[in-house]
Amino acid sequence: MQEQFEEWQDYINSLDVQLNTKVAELDIEKEELQRARKQIQQMEKMVQILEINNESLIASNGTLFKITPYSITRSNKLTG
Repeated sequence: MQEQFEEWQDYINSLDVQLNTKVAELDIEKEELQRARKQIQQMEKMVQILEINNESLIASNGTLFKITPYSITRSNKLTG
């Protein structure tokens, strides 16, 4: 009877270690996701600033800067 109890106790301890390990892994992933979200928010703010600056440039000198995910291209409104 004592031997069975010890076996069950070992099994429970093993499960406890596995559970704690998984919780620690999930905590790390959660922190990584939070950092990624902050970076995305910063990038969105930068895009907003670029869009505002682009509108200001259009209004001030008629030059249009088209912002795409891969490049910034320049064209003149007067020449198309």
